Amino acid sequence: MLSQMRIKILLILFFISVKISACSCATAVIAQDYFDSDVVGLITIESTYGNEIKKEKIFGARTYRAKISFDKLYKGQKFEELKIIGNSENSNSASCEKQVEVGEKYLILLYKNENGEYVVSLCSSMLQISTSDFNKIDNYSKQFDYLEKNKSLFGKF
Repeated sequence: MLSQMRIKILLILFFISVKISACSCATAVIAQDYFDSDVVGLITIESTYGNEIKKEKIFGARTYRAKISFDKLYKGQKFEELKIIGNSENSNSASCEKQVEVGEKYLILLYKNENGEYVVSLCSSMLQISTSDFNKIDNYSKQFDYLEKNKSLFGKF
């Protein structure tokens, strides 16, 4: 009986610790992401480099960088580099880390952080797009055109 109680306590502690350490992302509406973003575009990952671990308080933050090129710009200004939360060789989804590969295409809806950098994590509005899925790209283009032409309907000026 005592061992069953210990097992139950250990299971409860395990589930609590998983819940505390798990990455949790808020779901967003693409229209709201569009209006909140500084840049919206279709990009290709050209290269990745610079795995770093920064010690901040108790936890360390892993980051790396990706050189990008814009295939299509819907909003904002082009830039050349993303800072990515994670490690270019492996990622930990419980820590909201993101892993990108050279040649992959993404639709990004991003805003600059307080340092003027574009930083992405697992929770960022960064959707992988297959190069053969031109219908999806065309649908996003039409949505963004509509949103831009009808900003006043959404209270965005």
